Amino acid sequence: MTKWMKIGLWAFVMVIGWTFKNAYFAHQMIGEANIGLILLGAAGLTLFLTSLLLFSTKKRAALISLGLYGVLSLLLYGDVLYERYYSSLLSLELVNQAGQTADVGDSITSLMRWNDVWFAVDVVLLAIVGHWMYMKKAHFKKIAVGYSFLLAGMVVLTCVSIFAMEEQYSDQYKVAVAGILPAHLYDSTIYFNEEKIAPAIGKDSSAKELEKINAYFAEKQKANQASPSFGIAKNKNLVIVQGESLNDFVIGLEVNGEEITPNLNELIKKSHYFTNIYTQIGKGNTSDAEFIVNNSLFPAENESGYTAYENGAFQSLPILLKEEAYQTSVAHGNDPEFWNRKAAYPAQGFEEFYSATSPDIDPTDQLGMGISDESMYEQLSNIYEKDAEKGPFYNFFVTLSQHRPFKLPEEQQMLRLPDKFNGTPVGDYLQSAYYADQALGNFIEDLKQKGIWEETLFVYYGDHYGLLADSADQLDELVDVTFDRKEMFNVPLIIHTPGQEDGITEEVIGGMVDIAPTVTSLLGIDQPLYQVGDNLLTKEKGFVGFRHGFPTGTFFGEDFSFSMSPTGEFSKGTCTNTETGEKVDIEKCREGYEQIKKQIDMSDQLLENDLIEVLRDGKQ
Repeated sequence: MTKWMKIGLWAFVMVIGWTFKNAYFAHQMIGEANIGLILLGAAGLTLFLTSLLLFSTKKRAALISLGLYGVLSLLLYGDVLYERYYSSLLSLELVNQAGQTADVGDSITSLMRWNDVWFAVDVVLLAIVGHWMYMKKAHFKKIAVGYSFLLAGMVVLTCVSIFAMEEQYSDQYKVAVAGILPAHLYDSTIYFNEEKIAPAIGKDSSAKELEKINAYFAEKQKANQASPSFGIAKNKNLVIVQGESLNDFVIGLEVNGEEITPNLNELIKKSHYFTNIYTQIGKGNTSDAEFIVNNSLFPAENESGYTAYENGAFQSLPILLKEEAYQTSVAHGNDPEFWNRKAAYPAQGFEEFYSATSPDIDPTDQLGMGISDESMYEQLSNIYEKDAEKGPFYNFFVTLSQHRPFKLPEEQQMLRLPDKFNGTPVGDYLQSAYYADQALGNFIEDLKQKGIWEETLFVYYGDHYGLLADSADQLDELVDVTFDRKEMFNVPLIIHTPGQEDGITEEVIGGMVDIAPTVTSLLGIDQPLYQVGDNLLTKEKGFVGFRHGFPTGTFFGEDFSFSMSPTGEFSKGTCTNTETGEKVDIEKCREGYEQIKKQIDMSDQLLENDLIEVLRDGKQ
């Protein structure tokens, strides 16, 4: 076999291998792939990497080429795992969070599947071909041809990246259009060229522009103040507990006659229980849930809110309550650097951060990723007791024990499940949910005994989904739960007002952006507020829109729901009747689409320009 035939075999394995796994990934995500453009992108990459063989006669040229291909394959597989959990691709903005992977190693391995071997077969084949090529002395050196290949590869990849992509495309559609590498090259170009601070509105903006924004938020505040429950918890303590990975379907669920969440079920009997609340997290996952709930604003498009806006100007719940003479604190039983919390919390207005390294917290009792919920609850109740002596306090607690992969030590598995649940993701998840519920029950009882409960506005909600779509069949079979995309994003929200004795089930559709406006209304905050959400107790029409998790612009509404096209074009989306699920005229969803677009645009204007500071200064 001639040297060119050998190089041709090397290139063939590479181009076919790269095309196959990109198309395979695209089909896993959205069921389609543009084979022609993916093949063209693979050809560009192959030309680029094959050129290295032509610059030297030594084996190291092939090893470098193979090594680079292996690294790119590994990054592609990283995208596969990331997309399975977050429904988006990795981005340059997330590089500074790479150190967190060691802390979530078990979560990552739980996302792996046996058929993922297909993402590595081509690398093995390429290594075999490379070894065979160099069994005898090779003479591939053709520097001029090498430069031609190198240049041609760069041109092809650049052209595919620039001309095949549009900024509004969803991450999944970008991969389906041209493959993972052009998708990342395109996003990287946007990242390095975009301005970090949007110049549209700032301190030099006209009074008319600022007046228009103030009018938008004043209208929302008017609805807050009109609520019959406005101020019923004024000057009361505020405790918000963010329940890790808690889906709504576990509430009220019984297996073999045993309740999965008995304490939450009891709490609901004396609280407002919102059944149609949906997570709106972004690429910051749990940390974005915190960000949204405390600010009623959407986080950044391509990175977590705590990294994109680490030192921004905010009007978060802790900042508002500090102005009302509250003590403010936040707690999370993990490394304080996780999701950049330690750096971001001061700008959010939290005076104290109780973490695994805090001198006020005993980290001895570990479970999963950090201190057990049971231990953190017990320690926090003691802290509350001291804080209550000084006046009202606000504590935001991020639970941790019910974290993927949901595998508890045997002694912590207290739920008696039928044998068919053993060793299944569903069984592990239910055990974890039961443990979290028991810990919460003990916490509430402790607060009652300390005389804190009746002086506290208590909020409990799930931060995001626990199980993933691949557990849908198992959930249907074992607990009769239809786990579609909508159910997956449905999380519980429970609000107990001081002295409340009667439970009220609220069916209004809402999202995390609606929690802060509801809380500020109950607390009677009457200063101008800059929150894009609505008070769930006075919300006229149920609505929740998404920036992440679904193609941006997707929403669930009371009358109509909208699925944005992966291309980001409204006209190509699907509008359905919420009650019947039947497809209707696209224009019936125009109003809802404009609403979510307005919420996202307003969030970006406020956050990217530190505009809250400008608006508040203008009011003073």
